Amino acid sequence: MCAQAVEMMDHIILGCVLSRQIWAVILTKLHLLDQIQVHKEYVMLWWLRTRKVLPKENRRGFDSLFVLVGWTL
Repeated sequence: MCAQAVEMMDHIILGCVLSRQIWAVILTKLHLLDQIQVHKEYVMLWWLRTRKVLPKENRRGFDSLFVLVGWTL
């Protein structure tokens, strides 16, 4: 995608500039950009940490969003 690093899962889903822009657009539309910070780190740690900042009733929806965006990327 970006040819800036080895395209491993962590880079593709969170590390790539393009993927961070996509996350920013999606989270902005969902009014979650203030609550959820997307930055370079291990994907699974980010997902587990991020879902805990959301209200319990929104976590399943975020889990679906995470899988769908990750799969698309």
